[in-house]
Amino acid sequence: MYKKNESGEITKDENGEPILDTDIPEIIKAFNEFKRKYQLGF
Repeated sequence: MYKKNESGEITKDENGEPILDTDIPEIIKAFNEFKRKYQLGF
C-alpha cells in the first residue's frame, strides 16, 4: 500500500517513487524508547 494525498493520488518521493504507507519506523523508535526506559538488555 502506498501513501495517498487528499485527492486520493499516490504520494511520491523526490525521485518520483511511490512512498510506502508504513508505520514500522515509528514502532521501532517507540520500542527502543521503551527498552531504554525500562533498561531492558535485549
